[in-house]
Amino acid sequence: MKTKWLSVLIAIAILLGACSHQEQKKVSHVYNGLRTGQVQTVHISSDTSLSYLLYLPYDYAAQGKLPIIWAFDAHADAQKMMNWLLPYAEKYDFIIAVSRDFRNNVKNLDHILNSLFEDVESKVKFNTQRQYTAGFSGGARVAYYLGIMDQRFSGTAMLSAGITPVQLIKNPNLAVIMFAGWKDFNLTEIRGTSLDLARKYGLPHVAFYFDGIHGYPPHYFSELVYLWFDANAAKKGQIKHKQFIVERIHSLLDSMIEAAHDPMQKYDLYSAQKEMLKGLASTKKIEKEQKQLEQTPAFKQTARLVVNFFNLESMLKPQYYKALMTRDTVWWAHEINSYHKKLQEDTSRYRKFFYHRMLSYLSIMCFSVSSNLLRQGDLDKANKVLTIYKIVDPENPDVYFFRSCYWLSKGNFTLGKKYFDKSRQLGFSEMARLSQYPCFVKWRDKLLK
Repeated sequence: MKTKWLSVLIAIAILLGACSHQEQKKVSHVYNGLRTGQVQTVHISSDTSLSYLLYLPYDYAAQGKLPIIWAFDAHADAQKMMNWLLPYAEKYDFIIAVSRDFRNNVKNLDHILNSLFEDVESKVKFNTQRQYTAGFSGGARVAYYLGIMDQRFSGTAMLSAGITPVQLIKNPNLAVIMFAGWKDFNLTEIRGTSLDLARKYGLPHVAFYFDGIHGYPPHYFSELVYLWFDANAAKKGQIKHKQFIVERIHSLLDSMIEAAHDPMQKYDLYSAQKEMLKGLASTKKIEKEQKQLEQTPAFKQTARLVVNFFNLESMLKPQYYKALMTRDTVWWAHEINSYHKKLQEDTSRYRKFFYHRMLSYLSIMCFSVSSNLLRQGDLDKANKVLTIYKIVDPENPDVYFFRSCYWLSKGNFTLGKKYFDKSRQLGFSEMARLSQYPCFVKWRDKLLK
């Protein structure tokens, strides 16, 4: 099956699934000042500087019976997270609450989380036995930590981040679903150590992969979150519509397997389908088809290629981190350009994925190191890292955000303003981050004019 038909086939499967559950147009109602069937911004009563996006399904009339997802985006982009979860919230009758204040490295995290939980609990009635968390990147790590440390949560959806080691697990029954792009620098973590940890901890888990970078999966993937949460609730006897869940898992995953254009994709989808149906329906047919796939030369060749590149990544990453300060910018330019050249010339799907992941890793490495150096005021080293950062990721707004910080630290407002404006032109909008860097404290108001 050709790649271009993937979205078409899945769209058809989604449409058929939706058609079987069509109902007459629903009417919005208001409960406790909150309207059903629409996304609304709610300010937290105890601290009006904090807020969240809330969605109540039309069927919220059954107050106290609907599950809830607490969600977090790494860059405080609550709308982006809401948009990803929203398409299937009504179909599966889930309440969604997304923090508008959480972001990576936020200082008052405990206050933000406690205020969010307390405010929603005071205004919304939901099924306390069916609470879930979800997050993207750094938000996924917070979602996982909340889930693994608190037994009130039944499951966690992790986008572009994976399970990490913890000293104490307070919630060994947490059902985890992970998503990762093949071009994502976090892929090796999610596909490797995270799955190993899930097995070690005994956590129910499933993982899905897509042809993308460190970002949100395609929108149709969000239905898998609801199916995974409902499937595990059905296994616990918390919900009764088991047959619909089984049929929908079969329908959606079968369409994805049919549309998959290489053996590794099919193999991963078989694995996910088995895990989702385990305890609900027989998986013998799926196991048989997957074993047949394993014996094909195409799968064996692809599997070897993936493992070899994962091993190479594990070796290269610490070497590159060390080389950041020991190699000059000429060496780095040659190294980075070689990846870009290979991306243009190579025709191997999984080799190209490897090149993308390495470039993404170099970008996030430069981001992290330059951020720390600028906070510490080590401008000479920061200047070198920023030069490398621009070579590897020239259209990244953070390159120019940090370059602005560099020039402001040198006392040159003109260049600081020039690079700050450039960062905004490329999409930088997280103004709250300015307070994290001493270089912006003096010039904040003047920069934002």
